[in-house]
Amino acid sequence: MDTNLNDKESMVARIQQLEHERDELHKDIEQLCMHQAGPGYLAAATRMHFQRTAGLVQETEKLKKQLVACTRDNLNLQEELSEAYRIKNQLAELHQTEAAKNMEAEKAA
Repeated sequence: MDTNLNDKESMVARIQQLEHERDELHKDIEQLCMHQAGPGYLAAATRMHFQRTAGLVQETEKLKKQLVACTRDNLNLQEELSEAYRIKNQLAELHQTEAAKNMEAEKAA
């Protein structure tokens, strides 16, 4: 479970990093466009910005989906573990009951 937690934490950190990079790229492109008033440069800068942003958005969405899947898997594993503990407790109670019956039977014999 520690591995899942580490994976989740690293995915969240990567998502935050990508979102930060996207925002920084957006700011950089805006500043470049303001400094370079030429229409040809503006078109190239805008195209470059959209390509980079699209790549970052795509990777961010992919990581978010992975995070959702990991979270769902973690929840399922926790439910399975809870069920396993419940069954273990039931078996322990049954064993204890049978052991008590056997001891009573031995005393009676």
